[in-house]
Order: sequence, then structure tokens, then C-alpha cells
Amino acid sequence: KLKRFYYKYRKNFIPLDPENDKFFQEQQNESPYFFFEEIIANICKLLSEHNVKPLVIYIPHEKRLMSSEKSMILPIKRKICKEFDIPLIDFTEYFRQIEKKLYLEGDPVHPNADGNRIIAGKIYDYILRNRISEDPFLQIKYQSQP
Repeated sequence: KLKRFYYKYRKNFIPLDPENDKFFQEQQNESPYFFFEEIIANICKLLSEHNVKPLVIYIPHEKRLMSSEKSMILPIKRKICKEFDIPLIDFTEYFRQIEKKLYLEGDPVHPNADGNRIIAGKIYDYILRNRISEDPFLQIKYQSQP
């Protein structure tokens, strides 16, 4: 019963496809991606004003791994990251290199345990390489790695 509910309503909760987002039709009349861009830009601006350095990630839709179809979201994230000098990790090529399934069954957007392991590992590596954390645990790990 819960699974049926999730599949029926999941796109209502997560704006996976801004062109079909039922909640913000009025705001998206001119451009379905404008509202998405505005929200992401406002979050980045707020973080910047509070001296918080975010890391933006892009996890591709599963179908984009097998096709040459371009994402409309990735250029928006790149633009905002450039504007606010924020690092961006695009997981498209990382995911393309792996031959096993990286998404939840029947859900082409959310990574499964293997997909999340890849994401966590790349983010962890980024943090260590760029020393963006003052967390003593991360610093000790960083110093112990060759």
C-alpha cells in the first residue's frame, strides 16, 4: 500500500521534472526552470551571506546515463556555482563508468546503496583534497592518507 502511494505521489513532493511540477504552475509559466533556478540561487546567496561554503552536486537521472539527452538542471547548477564561486561535483561520468545498477528499483532518480556509496566517497575525497572541514576526524584521516 505504501509503495503504491509513493509511486503515485512522489513527483508531487520532489520537483523531478520542473515542466510537470503541479505545485508551482503559476511561477513557471514563462520558464519551467526559472523557479528551480531562483530557489537554488537564493539558497546559495543565503549560505554565502553567512560564510557557509556549500558543495553542489548533480546526480543524473538514470535515463541520461544511457543517452546523449542533455539535462536542463545541470547548466542551471553550473551557472549558479560560477556566480557564487561554489564547487560542483557532476556524478554523470562517475555513474557511467560503473556497470552495476546504481538507482533504487523503479526509481530512476534516487541512488541505491551502491550509488550512495559512490556519492559519499567522492564528496569525502573532495573534502579531504580541499581541506574544507575543520572537523578533527577528517583532518586526522587526511593526514594519514598518502
